[in-house]
Amino acid sequence: LGRYTFKRHAVIGSAIVDFACHNLGMAIVIDEDGVDPAIATRRDRSLEAVGIRTMHIAAADILDTIDAVLERITAGMRLRIADKQEARRAHHAARGGRR
Repeated sequence: LGRYTFKRHAVIGSAIVDFACHNLGMAIVIDEDGVDPAIATRRDRSLEAVGIRTMHIAAADILDTIDAVLERITAGMRLRIADKQEARRAHHAARGGRR
C-alpha cells in the first residue's frame, strides 16, 4: 500500500478499530454478525467528528473475495488522498498563498 501503513487493532480516541492509517485519517472495521448497529453508528460518528473516515468490510467478503476487498480499500485510500490534497490546497489558498 505504498507509503501508507495500517496498524491493527488501533485505538483512536475512545474507539477501537480493526485497522487504521493515521496518515490518511482512515479506519477499517470488519463487520461480523452480532455487532450492535447502534454502537457501530455511534463509533463511526465519533470518528467522523475528528476527521477519520470509516470503511466497513464484511468478514465474509474477506474470506470469499479478498481481491475485491483490496480493490475497495485501494479506492478508499485514493479518495482520502484526494480529500487531503484538496484540503491542503484550500488551506493554502485561504492563507493567500503564504506558507
